[in-house]
Amino acid sequence: MSQSLNAQPPAPTVPRSAVVTGGKRLAVGLGLAGAAVSAAGSWIPSFWGDEAASVMSASRPLSSLVPMLLNIDAVHGAYYLFLHGWIMLFGASEFATRLPSALAIGLTVAGLTLLAARLGGPRVALFSGIACAVLPRLTLMGTETRAYAMSAACAVWLTLLFVRLIDDRMPPLRRGWMLYAIGVALSIYLFLYLGLMLVVHAVVLLSVTRSRSTLRAFARAAGGGLAIALPVIVLAIIQRNQVSFLAGTTQTRFDRLLIEQWFGNAWFAALAWLLIVAVVGVGITSARVRGWFLATGNPPDALLVALCWLILPCAILLLVHPVIPLYSMRYLTFAAPAAALLLGMAIAQPARRAVSWLLVLAVLATSLPSWTDQRAPHAKNGSDWRQVAQMIGNSAAAGDGVLFQDKIRSSLKARSAWHLYPDNFDGLRDVLLEQPYERSRWLWDDTLPLTELPQRMAGIDRVWVVSDRHSRWALDELERLDFSVVRTIGLHRTTIHEAVKSVRQ
Repeated sequence: MSQSLNAQPPAPTVPRSAVVTGGKRLAVGLGLAGAAVSAAGSWIPSFWGDEAASVMSASRPLSSLVPMLLNIDAVHGAYYLFLHGWIMLFGASEFATRLPSALAIGLTVAGLTLLAARLGGPRVALFSGIACAVLPRLTLMGTETRAYAMSAACAVWLTLLFVRLIDDRMPPLRRGWMLYAIGVALSIYLFLYLGLMLVVHAVVLLSVTRSRSTLRAFARAAGGGLAIALPVIVLAIIQRNQVSFLAGTTQTRFDRLLIEQWFGNAWFAALAWLLIVAVVGVGITSARVRGWFLATGNPPDALLVALCWLILPCAILLLVHPVIPLYSMRYLTFAAPAAALLLGMAIAQPARRAVSWLLVLAVLATSLPSWTDQRAPHAKNGSDWRQVAQMIGNSAAAGDGVLFQDKIRSSLKARSAWHLYPDNFDGLRDVLLEQPYERSRWLWDDTLPLTELPQRMAGIDRVWVVSDRHSRWALDELERLDFSVVRTIGLHRTTIHEAVKSVRQ
């Protein structure tokens, strides 16, 4: 059974239900720990572009959000709707909006612990849960106001349900497969790429059974889930150009795949790949693995599930990417729990428990640098928008104007700070604003060109120019309007110029 990869001999006299029941308390404890690990310090980094899209979209009235989703970002619609209600209850601060992701990581850890207990036993469950709680890809997504952490939780719990449906000794009830179909549909609405879990589950199922009734039940459930999710799939195809920027990504470089995709830093990656290679090597030599694709009728084991889960979605996206750019490391967060499961299996291998705990300490030590880096003030793409808002809020006076540089990618524009930290801009004038984002079918504000500056500066005697570092954007135009720069403030990625109108003699 699933104990074939452990040093301890299998104990077939222990019912599987007892193993799962025994793992529930462990799952709750590790889940709470995982949520705490991700939540701690999550409020330190400033918001950045992707989070701006989430917070600003979720802050729209529903009458504005729905038309926007029909135009762009339909794949994030379910998350935006959830966040809309969450912000109404808890506000839009960094901690408040990132907390759901931290809680989702807790659910991911708890679900993976239960899954590992069922597939590999209590030792694998313990060490897989610990690895999942500190895995850098997951602790990073646990600090993001995006749906990626939730996608990991969906993948884990959907896989747990799938394993129960094909693993139990008695035939599963029809309502179990109905629940699976609903879970597939809801997962795809939350994050489109979760549809790839159907490929993972199909390969696992074909590896362990040729039962026509089970295969038909899975096919019906998968087809039903896809049918329910068809509206968001169609909208995603229509809006596919919104990810065209991925064509120029360097994330597909081999070195980045080995390190950053799951493991965050070189030391953790070296240790993790060493452990994964070791556990796969043991599995390859086992009779269990040699019988995988023979459909022996045995339940799936942890190694089969973990390898399919880790490899297949990544391989599919990498193969498709040169033709249709779809690959981003963040998008594969839902496969990160598979890496944690492999690490848990490897750590559980040694017969001496002291060796296993030394490996746990090594995992904790090598993951710590990534965890701390993720919580630096400018950790998110170098964003310093909170510092921009605070600097202007502490220095500006009512009636002052603010100019935000516009000739850069929308997700990098510091003008998002105006909406993310609105209290700092009370009484100020957004000089080049034409139409605020919530009145449009687009993610961002509509703005006017600099040629409109003379008309827009009427009645303004002091203006704050927010631009990229070392940029002279708008300064020449202001000089022609008799404004002089009296102060320049260099932040991490942004420069703020204070310009005042000269008094004519």
